[in-house]
This record gives sequence, C-alpha cells and structure tokens, in this order.
Amino acid sequence: MSTRRRAQRGARLSAVTALTLLILIPAAAGTAGAAPRASGPAGDADVCTVAAPDAVPGTPAWTERELTNLQCSSQGSKDYNASPAYQKAFADLQAAWSGDEGRAVISGLVVGDPLRYPPVYWDDKRGQYEHVWIDIPNRGRISAEIFAPLADPSKRLKADRPPYPAVLIEHGGRGLKEPHWQDAEVLAEAGYVVLSIDVPGGAGGSISPTVAPAEPMALHAARHALDYLLSAPGKPTATGQVNPWHALVDERKVATLGQSLGAITTSYLAQVDPRVDTAVAYDSCEYRLDALGNTGPDPTSNTNTGGGCRTSPRPLLPEQLRTPRLAIQADYYNSNDVPRTQAPDPHHKDEYHRALVAKDIESMHVSLRAGQHNETAFARPGNTNQTRYGLAAHHYYTIAWLDYQLKGDRPRQKVDACRRLTAEVFDKSADVYEIGSGSFDPARAEKAGDVLAGNVPWTVGGLPVDDRLSFYFASGYHLGNGTVRNDDMRNDDGAANCAKLL
Repeated sequence: MSTRRRAQRGARLSAVTALTLLILIPAAAGTAGAAPRASGPAGDADVCTVAAPDAVPGTPAWTERELTNLQCSSQGSKDYNASPAYQKAFADLQAAWSGDEGRAVISGLVVGDPLRYPPVYWDDKRGQYEHVWIDIPNRGRISAEIFAPLADPSKRLKADRPPYPAVLIEHGGRGLKEPHWQDAEVLAEAGYVVLSIDVPGGAGGSISPTVAPAEPMALHAARHALDYLLSAPGKPTATGQVNPWHALVDERKVATLGQSLGAITTSYLAQVDPRVDTAVAYDSCEYRLDALGNTGPDPTSNTNTGGGCRTSPRPLLPEQLRTPRLAIQADYYNSNDVPRTQAPDPHHKDEYHRALVAKDIESMHVSLRAGQHNETAFARPGNTNQTRYGLAAHHYYTIAWLDYQLKGDRPRQKVDACRRLTAEVFDKSADVYEIGSGSFDPARAEKAGDVLAGNVPWTVGGLPVDDRLSFYFASGYHLGNGTVRNDDMRNDDGAANCAKLL
C-alpha cells in the first residue's frame, strides 16, 4: 500500500474506534445526486463507510467487526423501510399494479423499487420504456421490458447517439424482472438498450412452452430473448417477431447481465454465443447450480453457514472461455448468516476470474463489503437484503465495465472507463442515475410540500474504493493482456496506468 493511502487509512481507522453498532440506525441523508456524507445519530460518522479496523480471529475486536459488518448488510433496507417516501410510493405502486399486464404478486404484495416504477417515474422523463411479449416455440411467451435512452437528445443524461449497445438482463432463480428496474434504468440512461425478462415457470407472467426444452428453462429463455433483442426486418426470430426498437440497437456490441441463477446462465451464454461480447454477473453461485442444471459440489455455498456464493466456469472447459466478464460478489448470503469466527480463503469466490486470467481474457472480480446475495434484487417492504452503498457500487462498476468493453473502440473513452474501473476513489460518474429508494430527509419533504421529495438515494461519489470492498475476499482486475492488472484492489500502490492501453 502506498504511503499516502496508508496515512489516509490510518486516519480512518482512528475514527472508527469511537463508533458503536448504534450508529447503524437510519438517519437523514444529504442532497440527492451529491456524494453521500457519512451520517448517523447526533452527527456521528457512519461505521459502514469508514475503514474497517484490522482484527485477529478469536479476539473481541474480530467479533465486533464481524457483527458490525453483518449489521451493515441490512443498512440500506433499514433506510427505505423507515422512509415515509418509500411507504407512500409503495402504496401507490400496489394500487396501480392490477392494471399492468404481465406483473406478479407474491403473498399479496407487488415487487420492485416503487420509486423506479417505469410508467410513473421514468418513462418519457429519464428514458423510454415498453412492456413486450416475446413468443417462443411451442406456444411459450416471455414477459419482457425494453428500456432505452430518451429520443430527444437535449433531454438525455448522456450525449451518446443511436444505435446503442444492447444488454440482456435475466433475474435469479424464483426471481422476477421488476426487482431489476434499477439496473435496466441506470444502463438505459447511460446509453444502452436493455431487455429485461421473466423466465417462464416462475412467478412472473411468462408462459412455459407446451413441450419442455432440452435445456434448462433459464438458458432457453435467455437464448430466445437474445434472438428477440437482436432481431430486425429481414432477420426475425424463430416465431417471426421483430424487436420494435431494432433501429436503436447496435448488434455489434452486446452484453449479458444476470443475478444469481441469471448470472450463471447469462455468463454461460456469453461464452458459447459469439454474438455476446461481454458478461456481467451479480453474485453468481455456480458451486450451487451450474448453467446446465446440475447440482454443484458444494450445495452449502449459498446457505447462511457456507460463506456465500462461489463462482466457477463449470461446466465450460478452459478452451471454451472466450468472453470478458465482470463479477460482483457479496460477503454473505443473507442477513441471518452465522458470524464468522475465522478468516475465510480470500479466493473462496473468484475461481471464474482466475480461470479467465489464466487464459489472458479480460476480467474483473469485485467483492463488495457487507453485501448479500440478493442485494440487487430489490423486492418489497420488510426486506433486509441491501446495504446502503451496494446498489450504487454495482452500477458504478457495471457502467464503467460496459463502457470499457462496448464503447472502447474510441481509445480515449476506453482509457476513461479503465480509470473509473481502477480508481482509488469513486467519482460521481454513476451517481446521477441513482433515483431509487434511499433515506428520508423530512426537511426536504416539508420544503417541497411532498413526502416523495424527501427521498434521498444513496450514492458513492467521493468514497474510497478500498473501504467499499470486502476485507475478507479478494478483488482484482486483468485488462489489456495484463497491461493493467491488480490482484488485490484493497492493497494496491496507486492508480493503474490506463494510458498504457492507448
């Protein structure tokens, strides 16, 4: 670690010694769109923001740090569950839901971040949105949503012009597309066309084909959804459909993104389908279930005693690996995880990354501090699956990675994206896209005369990267044939020299 970073870390470590777990109570936040200020009761610093102290296993300091980390894994959920703005938006969403086609209700409640409900808060305001049905062979149907940048260039948050790179999003097992509104909206605003789908057989509105496919339904749905996303006049899908937004899609630049089983599935598809240029995986769990439906060798890896999800390129052979991949993994499986008493293997989660690096394929593996398996699957009131900064960190790295991989034909843009990926401090490049549920500021709500105006999304601009990374599991990157490489992002010696990529 560089002398400057060591000094900075020492200052932060001094600050954390005075903090207690009581600091985790949600508090009002700063101005929306600005870098988050550490906040807590009576102006105390946020224990989940400052550097975690070093600790020896078996000591009281270790126990306190681990319990604090577990509490931080639910900090964001505590924010929005206590927020009158979230409660009002959710009630409005619940009332409007029955008129929406292809939507799911689980145990009487709708799902998804209510402050990202596309028809009300996003469509024709921050981007373009449409619900579509994708027909698949044997009378199956996939309920899907398309997101794209605004048509009016003067209103876009990003100056990119069409056609745009394309991104396919698939949810996790027993999941739904609506909890991933935040991912789809963020990417669309950043200059991508996004198709997000419900896999048939789950709780969503999709319909399973009358004849079961030979491959797992998640993979079958992803293949046909990709066909639809890239379809155009003269190149329809197998059922004769054409993407109504085909003119906006650059079929030469394609990515997949998935969470949990969706990450396993879309990462597999990215390696075997030559149309896909890169993959993004959120807490992939290959050691539990691989893309071909086989139970993995470690079924406890996604239980609260198994150390969280582990990645693996299985069932792919090394010679089948060809596609760059960003993986973002969590510290825990859920908030009920058994507190750790010993340090885990720092490479417990990055087997897929190391396999790609061994083939000299560009790869990045980010292990986020305190995160849970379903951090990016925003669902409904009462959930305890989100940190305060996790979603913003996911979006920061995802946008930078896709810009690097899909917009890097312009060298300076590639270097800029590389610098964001390898930065020591998060910049504010992705913060402008954060509009979802966060903390509540009563003064803002009172001033505007609107409870919804009191919502303050959490952002990461200005926060040190190493304090957002897991202190248990390794994070690293391998870019440009190893020209830009780091095997331990929390202990590097300064910013990577991305200019070498020119």
